[in-house]
Amino acid sequence: MNTKRIILILMILFSSFYLFATTHTVNLDNSADFTSIQAAINIATHNDIILVYPGRYVGSLDTNGKNLTLQSLYAVEPLQENIENTIIDGNLYVCIRIENGERVVINGFTISNNYDDGNTFLLYDIVTYYNGGGMRIMEGSHVQVNNSIITKNLSWAGGGMFIWGKYV
Repeated sequence: MNTKRIILILMILFSSFYLFATTHTVNLDNSADFTSIQAAINIATHNDIILVYPGRYVGSLDTNGKNLTLQSLYAVEPLQENIENTIIDGNLYVCIRIENGERVVINGFTISNNYDDGNTFLLYDIVTYYNGGGMRIMEGSHVQVNNSIITKNLSWAGGGMFIWGKYV
């Protein structure tokens, strides 16, 4: 059996645990449904799964109030290299924003390259803007992070992760 067939079988088996969930695939080489994680999030509905192939995905992500599972190939092929080579690169902004009461599972990523330059610190409310380098999780959101590396993130508050509010 070739690797693609094994991955497809595992995806189908894994997806069967989520009733009415759709799996959206993301790969930079145009061989999947999307080349951007944010584009997959934008089209997804509650409880969908976004399966991300290895690569450096540049840009800040916002889950837009949707209950989602974001996972790398680590979920179907549990190799450390799948974590290390599937990178969410914040490109100098918060890498992942989960702020609207959603439930999100993140599995098998390296979350990196955020930097808050501090120029806006005096202009905006510190709780609302520019906190959380790797991840910003706001009140009412529930997040489960598995098998991931959060590294090289800076911020005024919560370089790796900023959590605000109760019931998080």
